[in-house]
Amino acid sequence: MKKILLSSVALLGLATGAVAADLPSRRAPAPIIAAAPIFTWTGFYVGVNAGFG
Repeated sequence: MKKILLSSVALLGLATGAVAADLPSRRAPAPIIAAAPIFTWTGFYVGVNAGFG
């Protein structure tokens, strides 16, 4: 009787740990917040190149 009780407790203890890793997450995924770019290339530009050689 003692062997049956011990084996059933061991079987249940080992089986419940394996099931926990397969459960899906119930939380909603975190929202993606896009950061504003520091520099944008959509403006007026005047370039000047001067030199002496």
